[in-house]
Amino acid sequence: IGILALGDIGLAIAQRLQGFDMTVYGAVRDPDRTRGKHGGSTPPNVDQLWSISKLDEMLKLCGWFIITAPLTNTTRGMIDKRRLQLMKKGSYIIVISRGGIVDENALVQLLRSGHFAGAALDSVAEEPPPKHSTIWDVENLILSPHSSGATPEMFDKRRVIYKENLRRFLAGEPLFDVCDKNEGF
Repeated sequence: IGILALGDIGLAIAQRLQGFDMTVYGAVRDPDRTRGKHGGSTPPNVDQLWSISKLDEMLKLCGWFIITAPLTNTTRGMIDKRRLQLMKKGSYIIVISRGGIVDENALVQLLRSGHFAGAALDSVAEEPPPKHSTIWDVENLILSPHSSGATPEMFDKRRVIYKENLRRFLAGEPLFDVCDKNEGF
């Protein structure tokens, strides 16, 4: 299984996949930076770390591919028809981060042709998809309302971060978990 991006969500997925005895590949922008965050090693529960420049080679090996990357100028349209076709016949793809990374029209074509066994999209380029979108009538596609991250604990966790950042702001300390507007996330 391949995971595009190994932030908090990608790493949490990798951890859960270990219970299924799967080989987990992680594709990241900068493998050395990712290793540096993990004491010079590949992150826990990830068998191999791949650079985005090697994404095509990784996709050829994957029967499953999960996208947890943010939507940025770099990731927009990254998983186009050519890349989708690199995956094995009978593969599955899951998008849980942002729409716009996968070419949805190409994905629909490949689902209908049988190239992909199935797909699950928690996020699409236009939310909700327009009524005339072909995405609505694909039998082997699960479409959810961009709510995979919604948990009973989510608001409590956000409140903790907000309170800590308010404390830091009032104390003149650097804030926690700040969005980098240059990176786009």
